Amino acid sequence: MTGGRAKDMGGNHPDSSYISSGGRVHAKFMNWRHVILGTTAKFADAAARAPFENLKTAIQLERVYDLEDGLQRFNPDNIYLGFSTNVTKFIVDYTCTRLVSSHFDKYLINTLRIGIPYSFQGSLGAILSALLNHPLDTIRTIEGELAYNDVGINTRAVLKKFSFPFFYFQPDVLTSLYNGLLSGVLYNWLQEVSLRTCEGLLTSPRLNQSLDNSSAKDIALKWALLSLTKIALTPLEVVRKHQQRKAAIDSPLQENTLDTMKRIYDNRGLSGLFSGWYLGIGEATCAVVVSHLVYVSCDSLWNKFVN
Repeated sequence: MTGGRAKDMGGNHPDSSYISSGGRVHAKFMNWRHVILGTTAKFADAAARAPFENLKTAIQLERVYDLEDGLQRFNPDNIYLGFSTNVTKFIVDYTCTRLVSSHFDKYLINTLRIGIPYSFQGSLGAILSALLNHPLDTIRTIEGELAYNDVGINTRAVLKKFSFPFFYFQPDVLTSLYNGLLSGVLYNWLQEVSLRTCEGLLTSPRLNQSLDNSSAKDIALKWALLSLTKIALTPLEVVRKHQQRKAAIDSPLQENTLDTMKRIYDNRGLSGLFSGWYLGIGEATCAVVVSHLVYVSCDSLWNKFVN
């Protein structure tokens, strides 16, 4: 650690979790402040993203034909279906990436002096998050499909179907919830590696700092990178959701990831594998732009009323 910054092999990316000025007390205070503001921003992201995810899932699982059909069949009662599941997923993801993976990477880099390319930092967190979140992700897929039923459905009814939160103690239910795991892990890991690779090659170190330090150009670049990544990984997302739906609702899963991909391609071609790709842009907007705006707004209120 030099000057309060941890560096990767290239030495270009600062560790934003450490605030160099002010000493340890100030650093801890700023970290808690960042946690509170970041959590609030993620809650806003979860709320804004739910309708996009529901429509995207319905299109990918052929519950609706396209965007126009989805808008016509939209049920206002289900607009925020999946919000609570998204929040729970965020908590698990934050724990894996911030409290586990980041400390593990720092230990390897700063203590053991093992160089990790920036592209692969955070890989442990991405994999752990996919493993722990997959049952919730399966539930989220079912919510997205059921959001376009003629009859209103709520998250409680979906959770009851899977005996939440006791599914971890029921092997048969847990097995169904973990179908499509390989696709989910690959999606999470490839998204993390792709984003970090693009950041490392195309952007300044400032891109990786806290949201409140990001310029409009950085935010636009983050949004573009995340949008392109989500579009490129759409086939894995489609395969994962088909496996989750088939195992949880229709019948026990009898095919692997490649078999599912081949089946979708044989039936619908590339349009089937990339169905709903454009809604990934909406998800990226929520994850980057909405989160940033909420973070900055909350930061201003914090400065006004807390400081």
